[in-house]
Amino acid sequence: MRRLAGRVLPHILLGLGILLGMIVLRSFAEATLYAQDLPEQTPAPTLHDPPTGRGEDLTVRIAVFGPGTELYFWWGHIAMIIDDDATGRSYLYDYGLFFIQGAGFFTNFALGRLIFSTGRLPTWNGFAGYIMNNRDIIVYTLDIPPEKREMILRQAQWDVLPENSDYLYHHFRHNCVTPLLHLIDMATEGQFKGRFANEPGRFTLRQHVRRHTWHSPFIDWILNFWMGQVIDVPTTVWDEMFLPSEAARNIADFEFVDPDGPRRPGTSPTSSSSIRTV
Repeated sequence: MRRLAGRVLPHILLGLGILLGMIVLRSFAEATLYAQDLPEQTPAPTLHDPPTGRGEDLTVRIAVFGPGTELYFWWGHIAMIIDDDATGRSYLYDYGLFFIQGAGFFTNFALGRLIFSTGRLPTWNGFAGYIMNNRDIIVYTLDIPPEKREMILRQAQWDVLPENSDYLYHHFRHNCVTPLLHLIDMATEGQFKGRFANEPGRFTLRQHVRRHTWHSPFIDWILNFWMGQVIDVPTTVWDEMFLPSEAARNIADFEFVDPDGPRRPGTSPTSSSSIRTV
């Protein structure tokens, strides 16, 4: 009996140690998820300068990319396209750039402690990687006044400057979607957030996460354990738009009152186009 106890006891202690360690990790993750001091998007100094008329030549689009096979692509991606008819150039502004460095990347990703960056590149160069990896692309054209398109361009150009491009990533409160939501809200003078900030969401954050992790039981369990109970509270539609697909759904359905008075849709009637790979 003593021999059996001597063999079993170390395994019990090891199991208890692992369980205690995971509980500590989960507590740390919960604190990390909601205690981070996240900086606001810094307004460009020229943001409210008088319009120059350049907005007439600009088209602003939102590109939504389908999920990928890598863990950090399971939730899809989103970026902004600005076409300039005057120059013939089109740039993809991406607020979700990161670099995989070292074994700690995935732990930091799970705990929400990564530094993300903003950058721009020619639109079709940006599309190429998604097309090669068989990921769907759906593009929505924003139906906003020319002066607001010019404001968005000024802010986007400011955001990609090296001194402004980095930000502290957060799963739910500051990811690749967040700056785009604020740009649309700015262009609609607060009507976008006003429309969704108090509307009850469809699911909790956990339920939204599990929509994209159910196919991998181990990862699903680990992520849900680490994130703890802080993601089980009721959400608003604004909260749900941490997911690119949810942001796209609400951008497509949004209407606002423009400065001249009439109500208009947030996207052009023929704005949605798909680039699908086989």
